Order: sequence, then C-alpha cells, then structure tokens
Amino acid sequence: LASGKNVVSTAVSTHIYPAILDDETLERLEGACLEGKTSFHSSGINPGFALDVLPITLSSIAGRIDRIHLTELVDMSGYTSGAIVHDFIGMGMPPEIDAPMDLEKEVRGSSFHASLQLVADALRTPLSEMRLLREKAVTDVDLNLAWGRVPAGTTAARRTRYEGIVAGEPRILFDIV
Repeated sequence: LASGKNVVSTAVSTHIYPAILDDETLERLEGACLEGKTSFHSSGINPGFALDVLPITLSSIAGRIDRIHLTELVDMSGYTSGAIVHDFIGMGMPPEIDAPMDLEKEVRGSSFHASLQLVADALRTPLSEMRLLREKAVTDVDLNLAWGRVPAGTTAARRTRYEGIVAGEPRILFDIV
C-alpha cells in the first residue's frame, strides 16, 4: 500500500470491516494508504458477502427487523481434503475431542467477528455482548465419504453459532452447519 499499489484481498476475513481492528493495525493500514495514495479492500463470500453485505442489503426492504438469523448449510461429504474436514474441523473424531476449529472460544477475533459487528453497526444496533456456541452430532453408522471414513460414534455434523446480543436477547445470529 505504501509503495503505491492498491490491494484487494480475500485472505484475511477480519479486514472486511476495519472498524474492528485494533488501533495499531488500523493506524498502520491507514498510514500506508495515505503514504501510497492507495486503497485497501477486503472481501470474500463468507465472511465478506453472505453473512454481512447480503443481510444489510435485504434489510433495506424491511419495515421492521426484530432479529436477523442466517444459516449456512455446507455438505462436507464431497470434500476430498481430510486435512480440512477431519484434522481441522473434526469430522470423524470422537465428540469429546476438540479439533483445532474448537480452539476459537470467543466471537472477538474469530473469522465472523467482522461480519457480526458490521451488520450490527449498519442496522444501528449496539451489541451488549457476543456469544459463540458449538454443537456436535454423532453418527450411529459408519460413513465412507470422499475425504475419508467417519466411524459410528464419532462427529458427523457440527453447528457453530455466532450471536450478537441486545438487551439479553440474541438479535443477530449466524449459524454455520
């Protein structure tokens, strides 16, 4: 950016909404843009469109919004990467074992923090807190999928929920299933 090159990125999801960045990172980013007379744009499909830009756009046709609840359903059975589906997400692991994906314990700093805050700010809805909830479901039969085997009794489905809380009630919810 400081060298005079504009940057468009889909690599760092937290950058889709710079308002959530820490002061030092934001100052470095803005400083580099000023120095190089450049711009920085970060986007993606999710986050970067499906859980933020799309609901904000659709909200413009509503007369009243009590809650926004978005659900992304992903069929992982056709994925061929065991490194992602098993090793990172935890499919086929015993449910009591935390996969690397489970190490993310809070919304702040997560992949979807930017989306949740962007929607809340666009709708002028101050959040009192954010919650991250996870659920796992086990299969009672063995499954042979493109990426590998899921033995009976192991994790075969997951839901991760990101909640934006207003006055004690979940008002903005993102489910990734």
